[in-house]
Amino acid sequence: MNHTPEPWIIEENGCYIILDNDGNEIARLPKGKLRHCANVHLVASAPKLLEACRDLLDAFWDMSPLQYAQSRGLPFMSDEEGERIKERARETIAEAEELK
Repeated sequence: MNHTPEPWIIEENGCYIILDNDGNEIARLPKGKLRHCANVHLVASAPKLLEACRDLLDAFWDMSPLQYAQSRGLPFMSDEEGERIKERARETIAEAEELK
């Protein structure tokens, strides 16, 4: 893990400021539009999203695509679709960790 550990905290001071648990600034985003508010919450949740992506990939790794589909209430998932989902998760994790 190369990123700042969670929690990431959002403060408002004319703009949105994302801080680590020690009060160090991680990012600063403009304030004003609803889209900006959504963006700041997405950025602040990045460590949790990355961890969730890792957990899902680990869980999915041990399942066949059909087992995964059934666990989600779906009747079917092809092997190709299962591999596409796993590859997308691996790429997303690598991109977040700058391993690509």
